[in-house]
Amino acid sequence: MSKKWSDQDVAKISDLRNSGSTWAEVSDAMGATPEQVRNVFRNRAKTAQAKPETGEMQKNFKNGMMDALGYSDVDISAPADALKFFGLDPREWSVASFSCSVRQAGGKEPRNVYAVRGNFKPKVEVQDTRDEIRELIEEAKKNVKVRVPKRRAKKKRGKMAIISPADLHIDKLAVGEVVMDRDANFDLQKDLFTRAIHGLAEKVSKEGIDQIQFVVGHDLFNDDGKINKVPSTTSGTPQQSELDWQRVYRETRALMCKMIDELSEIAPVFVPIIPGNHDFKKVFFLGDAIEIWAEGNKNVTVDNSTGLRRYYEYGNTLFGMTHHIKATDANAIMSVEAADQWRSNQGREWLVGHLHQARKTNVKVSDSERQLDGVSVRILPSLSANDEWHSSMGYVGSVPAALGLVYDEKAGLETVHQWNEDLMG
Repeated sequence: MSKKWSDQDVAKISDLRNSGSTWAEVSDAMGATPEQVRNVFRNRAKTAQAKPETGEMQKNFKNGMMDALGYSDVDISAPADALKFFGLDPREWSVASFSCSVRQAGGKEPRNVYAVRGNFKPKVEVQDTRDEIRELIEEAKKNVKVRVPKRRAKKKRGKMAIISPADLHIDKLAVGEVVMDRDANFDLQKDLFTRAIHGLAEKVSKEGIDQIQFVVGHDLFNDDGKINKVPSTTSGTPQQSELDWQRVYRETRALMCKMIDELSEIAPVFVPIIPGNHDFKKVFFLGDAIEIWAEGNKNVTVDNSTGLRRYYEYGNTLFGMTHHIKATDANAIMSVEAADQWRSNQGREWLVGHLHQARKTNVKVSDSERQLDGVSVRILPSLSANDEWHSSMGYVGSVPAALGLVYDEKAGLETVHQWNEDLMG
């Protein structure tokens, strides 16, 4: 027998959603399935009253839309102001229409009161995705325990390793016979990544390093979610990816945490999260989950700050990290965005991905005082397999590889370790 929903039930659903509860939490509170409460909220909801912070306000939900009426002391003239007035998150709601008319309020001191009416449409995919991500993060907080490794005190040697796997595209699908290369799927890419990190960790551990930078991102995922039910990049380019993105996200998160945990047995680990053009949002969510997992672990630090470019110093070297940058722009961008560090460091280097190839470019610049070697742009090799698009364009022949770079605090780059699938696999 189907549940009968009262006006009070619908009002409660509305209040729970407005307070930030996920569909799973709402369904538990209402004793129904998430799909049932979603349908009530979007398709057959009746009038639900919402308590305004100031003034009189009504919100009515019907056929997946929300009609709202409220009274303001100031004129509401822009759609963004209307969303803010009714307490709606612009990332989850869009304005279908709104109007604002002035009325005269009575009393000893007459004043203008503005009647604000609006019709608002929920961004269903955004709401559902945010709910799923919240639930994944909550699951991670409950189920993952941080193990703080114990290490003997070592004499500081002034060396750091950067392990920066790039362009893994972990959930890419490819049939070797079609692309004239090896097969690719989530399980194969996970195994490839694990072997690469283990191989590089073994090499750099022999260098007597004091710290490790383990870079997560650079198109770690092949897509950023579905657009029109098709896995697509952040900008909307369709991709051939594993369809079970929840499994991919959960297992990738667990894999990254496992690798970080193992690396922290060698030295303290700093984890920069670098977004790519395929997975800008998904990698940010992953970085957020890793940051939660690492809370309280003194041996692990995560940088999941926003923005496309990051700058870090080690000894006399300044590093810029981003997924892609033009070599001709590299020095100018670094000298402006990290001006103080740029002036005080002799070595300046960009570490970038995107091009699926290993290459280093030295860019000459000059200033008003002397000629300088400006900045090196090191393009990181890719761990990715070919797909149909790369094969059709003739971008073939590269060996899946990853780099481990060891820097001396004073002398700069000292050793380049490269893991190759053909040689080590």
